[in-house]
Amino acid sequence: MRGWLERLGERSATFRVQAHDAHEVVCEATVTLVAVQRAQMESRIATKVLGLQSPGP
Repeated sequence: MRGWLERLGERSATFRVQAHDAHEVVCEATVTLVAVQRAQMESRIATKVLGLQSPGP
């Protein structure tokens, strides 16, 4: 595995990662991590859960 930081923002970081075998790159990905307020994220998740539990139209 190899990885490096591609971009660093005020509240986020983007990493590039690669997995290699003896001959070639077998997979690669870009991962972005974002810092958010916990209460805000919990509120959004609760709203989505309620929407999934409500009967459709």
